[in-house]
Amino acid sequence: MDLVFLLSCSGLKAKSSTLFFKHLDSNYSSLAGLFIECFLVAFLNIPLPNFFLMVAIAAMKALIVRDGKFLALELEIGRKKLWDLPGGKVEDGEEPMQTLLREVKEETALDVEVEKSIGVYWFNRISDGNLAVCTVFACTADASASVILPHKSNESIASSKWIGKEEFLSSSFEAPESLKELVKNNL
Repeated sequence: MDLVFLLSCSGLKAKSSTLFFKHLDSNYSSLAGLFIECFLVAFLNIPLPNFFLMVAIAAMKALIVRDGKFLALELEIGRKKLWDLPGGKVEDGEEPMQTLLREVKEETALDVEVEKSIGVYWFNRISDGNLAVCTVFACTADASASVILPHKSNESIASSKWIGKEEFLSSSFEAPESLKELVKNNL
């Protein structure tokens, strides 16, 4: 359930009341940030930089390993290409494991079995600058299954590749640094 908070703050230096609209999810941990924002603007008259208004998006990703290599997807976002793991954002009302299985199936046509959680990586999305926080799970897929990329217009997947750790960590593969660190420490 989403909640919308409206605060009216009038500060010592502010000539008029300042209204804040903040969209929060059911996790109330963002309340502290909301009150800090209110204080900074209304009482100290400090303008908020964009990072105070950033949204964090939860995503589930699969590290699918086969024959010592893992599956990476080359994404084409605008004019930029980068490599990522199969998976995607958690939809409203969806369980995280459902997200993982659904996204991997949509993006690769693979049915995977989840083995264990191996870590988290993050990056700022090119499309909107929001922070994506990706929980990664070690997964396996049938060795005889082939990867079939989606033909949907809303998917930005250009290609896929079974790639070794050293090749992925090289400078020729553009990927979030936190993902490279996760691969380095878990393969």
